[in-house]
Amino acid sequence: MTKTEMQERLEAEIMEVEWDALLPHYARGAVVRIAEDLPLVKVAMAFGLDLKDDVTAWMAEGKVTKPTDEDAKAWRANDRFRFLIVQPFVLVQRIVE
Repeated sequence: MTKTEMQERLEAEIMEVEWDALLPHYARGAVVRIAEDLPLVKVAMAFGLDLKDDVTAWMAEGKVTKPTDEDAKAWRANDRFRFLIVQPFVLVQRIVE
């Protein structure tokens, strides 16, 4: 699969859900929070292609993080998120309106 094909596939797979649907994934430690100003597909590609330098840089900037218990408590059941699954992770990005 080429990078372009991967990007197209990921773009087609983006879904939106409410936070309560992500709780089981959060409970098993699989949720990764992506900052709203990062392109979700770009981050998913970096995870999928094992681009460690990119992911490490975003983590250092606090743009790619594991959500804290405080985050999980602050997010209401009906807060909406875009998400992509890049095994074993569920990459989530809060939809800010």
